[in-house]
Amino acid sequence: EFKTVAKSFGFGDYATGIHCEIASIRRIQNCKLWNGYAAERLKVAQQNQGDPNEAVMWHGTKATPPEQIYGDMWGPGFDMRYGNRGMWGQGSYFAADAAYSARSYAHRDTATGNFVVLQARVTQGNVDSWHTPNSGLRLPRYGCHSVSAYTNGSRISILYETVPRAYPEYELTFTKKVGGPPLNSATSGSASVVAAYNQALAVAQAGHPVSPSKRLKTGP
Repeated sequence: EFKTVAKSFGFGDYATGIHCEIASIRRIQNCKLWNGYAAERLKVAQQNQGDPNEAVMWHGTKATPPEQIYGDMWGPGFDMRYGNRGMWGQGSYFAADAAYSARSYAHRDTATGNFVVLQARVTQGNVDSWHTPNSGLRLPRYGCHSVSAYTNGSRISILYETVPRAYPEYELTFTKKVGGPPLNSATSGSASVVAAYNQALAVAQAGHPVSPSKRLKTGP
C-alpha cells in the first residue's frame, strides 16, 4: 500500500530541479465521507453504462489545512464552493500528475516546514473534454459529470457540483530539497537511482509515526 502511493507520487519535480522526499503517508479513514462517496460513485455508474470512470488523482489544498477536508470535526470533503476560479471556472481541481499539485498547490505546515498533498479517488463519469481555457465555465456539458483538460504537463479533472464525487484517500507529507537524481533521464535505471529510491522509501517507512491523538478512528 505504501509503495503504491509512493510510486504514484514520485520523488521529485526534476523540471525545476527540486527533489522531493516523502516524510509520511497516512491512509485517511472517515466513514461519513466514504459512504457518501460510494453512494455517489454507484449513482454515476448507473448513469454511465455501469462505469463510474474512477481515477486516482492528486489535490493540493494550498492555504487550507487538509484536516478541514477530511477531519472528524469538519469533514465536508471536497467542496467546489471553497475553490478559486481556475482556467476552467470555479470547481474542485484534481491532477493526474502529482508534480502538478506538489509544485504550486501543496499545503505548507508552518510548524514543520513540510508540504502536504492529498491523493484522492475521483469519480469522473462521462467526461466533457476541453482543449482551451474557459474561466467562466460553471458546469460540464449536459449529460457529463466532470470536465477534463490538459495544462502544465498534467491531465486535470474538475468537479463542479457539491455532491461527494471525490474521496481523500491518502495524505502525503514531503520535503523539498534542491537537486536529486533525474529519474526521468537516461540514468533512471541505474543502481545509484534505485539505491536513492530504496533509501528514501526506508526512511519514510521507518519514521514519523502519527500520534494517537491525531489518528482518525473511523474507517471505510
